Amino acid sequence: MNRLYAKALLKVKEKGVDDTTLVSNLMKHLRERGREKLLPGILRELKVLKEQEKYQKGVVEVARESEKTSAKEAANSAGIIT
Repeated sequence: MNRLYAKALLKVKEKGVDDTTLVSNLMKHLRERGREKLLPGILRELKVLKEQEKYQKGVVEVARESEKTSAKEAANSAGIIT
């Protein structure tokens, strides 16, 4: 359940909701359902997901410095975020 809450928080965060609103809404939701004890586990899962995210990003390597810009543009257009 902690992982589900963590993933939901990250999805809402991607939509542009500010941190203060996000945390206050989460706390309100957990209090209403008597699940405040889940908070440390949710935080732990958020840290795990953020750490995993680091290893899922693509890396573009080029042979010459002059090719760097065009390689990054090609990777971005292909959906690889650098």
